[in-house]
Amino acid sequence: MRKWQNIAHPGALHHQVLFEQFGHFNEAYKIAGDYDFLLRASESIKSCFLDKVLVHMGADGVSNTKILPVLTETFHIQRKCRSIGVFQAGVNFMVACLKAFVRKGI
Repeated sequence: MRKWQNIAHPGALHHQVLFEQFGHFNEAYKIAGDYDFLLRASESIKSCFLDKVLVHMGADGVSNTKILPVLTETFHIQRKCRSIGVFQAGVNFMVACLKAFVRKGI
């Protein structure tokens, strides 16, 4: 998760204790506030799989349609994370931009 957000976060349920320990979502992040929260709490999160559909979602949301703002916000979140840092966040940003560029066939 430190390199890429690989959690289906709309279906993630969090115990209140996590918010008490790590604070709430940072509302300054309009797209990736959940990613910021998950990075802050990552060492304390214990996950489990629930074999039940909790969310139905499409592929036409902001994360898939406004790629540059998503990648830029993710970069800002990653660069302030101690375990990632500015250099690795920059590398991740460039790789993600290249991947997006190739996928769009530009």
